This record gives sequence, C-alpha cells and structure tokens, in this order.
Amino acid sequence: MSMDVGGKGVKNEINVVPLIDIVLVLLVIFMVVTPLMQKGIDINIPEKSTSQKKPDKEDKKKTLVVSIRPDSSIDVNSEGVARAELEGKLREMLSTRDDKTVFIKAAGSLIYGSIIEVMDICKAAGVKTIAIITEKK
Repeated sequence: MSMDVGGKGVKNEINVVPLIDIVLVLLVIFMVVTPLMQKGIDINIPEKSTSQKKPDKEDKKKTLVVSIRPDSSIDVNSEGVARAELEGKLREMLSTRDDKTVFIKAAGSLIYGSIIEVMDICKAAGVKTIAIITEKK
C-alpha cells in the first residue's frame, strides 16, 4: 500500500485569469466614460468675510434683486413682475445702469429648474453677472 505523494492528481482550481481580464477591461471603460458624464455650471463661491457692512440706501437703489417666491411668482426689487414680462423689465432697468449685476433670491423650497429658468431669462436680458443671495440659519 503505497501512497502517491506527487502532484499528478486532478486539481480543482478556478482559473481567475479571464475574470481579471474582464475586470480590467471594465475598469478601463469606466475610466474613459466617467469624465464625459460631468455636467454643471461653473460658479465662484464667495469667501466668508469677518466684517459685514450694512448696505446704505443708495447701495440698495443700485442693487437689482430678483426674488422668486415659493409659489414661483417673481419680484424685481420688491415689485411683482410676470414671468413673461421679466426679460423686458430687466432690459429696461439695465439700460440705465453701468453695473449689469443681478442678485437672485429664491425660496428654499423651489426646484432648481425654476431658478435656472430665471437665470436664463436674466442672461437673455443682458445681465453680465448673476449672484445668488443666501440666508443665514
């Protein structure tokens, strides 16, 4: 009764080389496709300043604020404006100004699509810079 000690028997091992090949091909595909999927709008995030200057009345007159309420109604400097008339109103107001900046103040419950739509209207009216007003919590 002798025992075979050599390695001549049948081995039951899984060949992992094809699995590694497939994983590496998938990795390459994801690395190529991922940069193409990035979309967005470039924004400049303001740095927090330690001193907060209160705007005087003259600065408030110069500032152009477009407010969007939770019911999607729009105000320009606290004056109600229909969405269809917004572009014309902004063109009229911007024609007398050197500063083509508009501040947008939107209710937190609005969807981004409503805000982006107003931003598009502002750009079509000739606004150069759009700033978003936030509220402290």
